[in-house]
Amino acid sequence: MKRFVFCAKDKHLMTGYTTKNNDYYKCAVKGCKTNVKASELHGKYAELNDKEAASVEATGNIRKNLSTLKTKLQTVNMRFAVDDIGKDVYSGASRELTLNIDKAEKELEEAEIKFSNLSKYHCCPEKFYHNISCSPES
Repeated sequence: MKRFVFCAKDKHLMTGYTTKNNDYYKCAVKGCKTNVKASELHGKYAELNDKEAASVEATGNIRKNLSTLKTKLQTVNMRFAVDDIGKDVYSGASRELTLNIDKAEKELEEAEIKFSNLSKYHCCPEKFYHNISCSPES
């Protein structure tokens, strides 16, 4: 991760090093003294990636559900058009499916907003470190 980790204080590239079998990242700017354990930083990076993967999965599930609901609504409309179902059944089913479609579209919109917020850190790794609070070590 050496090329992806930037100092939160001065926004310069951090350098990885090992001492006494422990890995660290330190700021490359003289006098900055920001020093972070690699395991801590790697753990937070993995956590961020897990959140992104979960968001992608949730978005896919919502899209699949939305597609199913729209197909069902289309089927109900078609069955009503050919007098296969009565007006009362059509009205109830159509109303219920429309409400569920609206709900699913809202969930999808919210999930995509969360995903887009995560992806802004994924595409710009330096922002990742700026948003992690790590206490400098001596």
